[in-house]
Amino acid sequence: MKDNGFVKVLLIVGLVFLVLGGTIFTVAMFANKWDFTVLSSHVQEKQVVEITNEDEIATIEKIDLKLSTADVKYLYHDENKIIIEGYKLCSRKGELFEEVSTKIENGTLSIRLDRKKVSWFQIGAFGENQIIIKMPKDMKVELSVELSTGDVFIGESNKSYVFSNINITTSTGDVSLVGDINCQTANIKNSTGDTYINGKLTVNNFTRNADTGDFIVNAKINADKITVSNTTGEVICNAYITANLIDVETSTGDITLKLLGSKSDYSYTYDISTGDSNISAFISGAKQIKVIASTGDANIYFER
Repeated sequence: MKDNGFVKVLLIVGLVFLVLGGTIFTVAMFANKWDFTVLSSHVQEKQVVEITNEDEIATIEKIDLKLSTADVKYLYHDENKIIIEGYKLCSRKGELFEEVSTKIENGTLSIRLDRKKVSWFQIGAFGENQIIIKMPKDMKVELSVELSTGDVFIGESNKSYVFSNINITTSTGDVSLVGDINCQTANIKNSTGDTYINGKLTVNNFTRNADTGDFIVNAKINADKITVSNTTGEVICNAYITANLIDVETSTGDITLKLLGSKSDYSYTYDISTGDSNISAFISGAKQIKVIASTGDANIYFER
């Protein structure tokens, strides 16, 4: 009985502290208008880096961006300079821990988030993890992006962008080609994340590899070769595509291809373990369609 009484006292004391703590938290947050940023030990401050030397800009043939956690946007603008809009991470006391750094060497503009000081204790860092690259309009470069966590957006809707090559690798995050893009090669690798083609894509060789994630085509693709490989994920064409060789392979996921031209322009072969194809294999035109699926259906449609 004495033990039960002691337990009751502990429960009452614990409840009192719980109510007291909740009251203090509520009063403090109300006083700060429920602004949860006050709970963070660090803050993000906007940082803008400008490259204005025209001779220096003229040497740049490649943009190389490597980040751990951030969204990336690549845009054109009407100014004759390169602008990188990012952020720096500071403590509440103003100590600098991370900031965007750039370096131009051998024709490559490298963009990194450099750690200036190790933070042994950190509670949150409210702000928008985003890097925006603004390039002079129609400037042609090779674009290389590597992200651990974050989404990539290339271009703006109904605006044209030109690249020599595009190489994008993400561990966790989506990739969206938003603008109308013209390039030699485009290679996209997602560990976990979807890839969207939302602007017209004109490319010699397009490759997309993913462990988990869908490949969704919402705008026309005109290519010489299209190669898509998904471990788990669907291939969905909501717009028509065309290429001399279309090679699609999935372990788990349905495949829907909408192809420019008539059926007689193409030849179609498939190997499906568990699933069906809406049309049989056939040999007709020079353009080749190859589909391999372990589990999933393949649906092929032609423009006419």
